Parts: sequence; structure tokens; C-alpha cells
Amino acid sequence: MTVKSIEDKMLKVVSQPVPFKGNKLTVGAKTLIKKADEAMYMSKSLGKNRYTFAVEEENVSL
Repeated sequence: MTVKSIEDKMLKVVSQPVPFKGNKLTVGAKTLIKKADEAMYMSKSLGKNRYTFAVEEENVSL
């Protein structure tokens, strides 16, 4: 298995819509990676043994 094939599989999985409260949510891979990175650094700044969610309220309508 090559890095490229793993990357292709990951992009295929994260590009699929996710069912949520009767709706289907989609997230672009670049956005997902950016938000994961932001959340990781936020957690690190707050101390050990934490998790953080990066949410842009203006982009959320549920």
C-alpha cells in the first residue's frame, strides 16, 4: 500500500456526507485538516489530557 493510496482512501471517506439530525453534513478535506490542527493547538495551550472542538458558529446551521 502506498502513501498515495492511503491518501485517496482517506479523502474518499472524509468527503462522504455524514447523517446528522435528518440532514447530511459535508466537510472538505482541507477544512477538516485545518480545524483539527486548530483544535490540537488549542488543547495543547490549555494543558494535558484535554480535547477541543474547533467550530465556526457562522458556518453552523442546524
